[in-house]
Amino acid sequence: MNRLVIFLNERSCQVDIPVTRDQMLGCILSTLEAMRAVRKLRSDVLLACQAPITRVSLGDGTYSLASILTGDAYKEEWRFIANLNQSSPWEAYPGAGRPGDLEGVSYKGTMAIGMTWAKRNESAVLSFGHPPDWNRHFIEARFDKLDDGGDLHSTSVEIRNISAPAHAESHRESLNGCGSAVSPSSLIHEGNGFVIRMYSYDHNPPHFHVLLRSDTSESQAKVEVATLDTLAGHLPPAIRRTVKEWAKNHRQELSRNWERCRTGERPILLG
Repeated sequence: MNRLVIFLNERSCQVDIPVTRDQMLGCILSTLEAMRAVRKLRSDVLLACQAPITRVSLGDGTYSLASILTGDAYKEEWRFIANLNQSSPWEAYPGAGRPGDLEGVSYKGTMAIGMTWAKRNESAVLSFGHPPDWNRHFIEARFDKLDDGGDLHSTSVEIRNISAPAHAESHRESLNGCGSAVSPSSLIHEGNGFVIRMYSYDHNPPHFHVLLRSDTSESQAKVEVATLDTLAGHLPPAIRRTVKEWAKNHRQELSRNWERCRTGERPILLG
């Protein structure tokens, strides 16, 4: 599973309308709170930018984070920024899929690089939420692609946008699934001599099934996610220890998979 990569919306950094320092401060604080909310969902989140966020020009081009977040009042914000995992330029993180040379997302007729990367990776952009363009859950844009014959194909797209904490919550499911491979079945893990499955619309409490052979659907044991107690069945001691250790390291992902299965979605494959 690759980490969650969010792409900075460079179009939101500078705006054509006049912006006061207080308005810029409000946008910055909201954006940082939004990123905090994303990190609560996925501790592995990484912000990809053209350049480190501290070097970005803001507002009318004369502002920066350093010129806005001044004084002791913003020590906590600077601590968060310092601990924020970042990657620049865009392609520096090898786990991100690079957009094709003949495709791109545009907004109001202008190329939007961050949105292009977000679409390619089925992720989201982080925006400074200046209204009316950047303070919504989705950004309506255009996706253009040239085919092998040189014909241009344009379609409308909605890019997930995060500029306030509420946006992170509204995109919870998609953010949790980013970087993951969806299982073609109920299988979520294949170990040495056993497999682990999780079934759609199964009954509470949240649990997974351990099978000793991959070619059978008969469960050898049911294990509760929260406690790792065996709810039913029996496993050989060596396999029981292996399964418990694996589950301890994947408890959060198992909980997410349970929520997916409860709504009829296929689970995410876990390593």
